[in-house]
Amino acid sequence: MSEMDIEGAKALKIAIYTQVLDLTEEEAQKFWPIFNEFEKKQTEIREEMNSIRKEVELKFKELSDKELEEKIDQMLALRKKEVELTEVYYAKYKTVLPIRKVALIHKAEMMYKRALLRKVREKHQGDR
Repeated sequence: MSEMDIEGAKALKIAIYTQVLDLTEEEAQKFWPIFNEFEKKQTEIREEMNSIRKEVELKFKELSDKELEEKIDQMLALRKKEVELTEVYYAKYKTVLPIRKVALIHKAEMMYKRALLRKVREKHQGDR
């Protein structure tokens, strides 16, 4: 993804979240730093999960059963960590947003992912 694409994706995310959550200027100023911190930590966990997944794929035949079991346990621990992180940050969101807006965060994320996927498909079709 080029830097321009990344900036476009960030702008799209901000626009969708702001619209879906109907953020006031004051709410946005408080929400976005928390959200960005959450996304950074979530990305770190997901990168670690992807690293383990790739290692298993590349070395599957060479890994012993015990090593495979350890990798699975690591993946499960990371998933648990991701859920715990989400719980922590939803609690933080509740300190800066009304609960009705907090309840819409997941909806905003799903709408963002669909819109981003649509843009990727459009770009891919345009490249043909």
